[in-house]
Amino acid sequence: MDVYLDDIPLPDGEESHFELTSMGNDILHSEARTSLRKAIRAREPNYRKEKREIRLLWITLVSAIGALFGAATGYITLLRK
Repeated sequence: MDVYLDDIPLPDGEESHFELTSMGNDILHSEARTSLRKAIRAREPNYRKEKREIRLLWITLVSAIGALFGAATGYITLLRK
């Protein structure tokens, strides 16, 4: 979706977007997670529009190839008579 954690500002007073849990896992700070989710929500409509346009292009190409195949078949049928 072209949303990167590097583009999100660090939480106040922190060196990283992650915090270490008691079990040794790195998880996102709640401020970083909130900012990341906000950035993803802002990007989502454009992302869906891009995907829709790509899908429409593929459908158009497949339809055009099918139409050309049908026209060629009809033309060959006319020539054989």
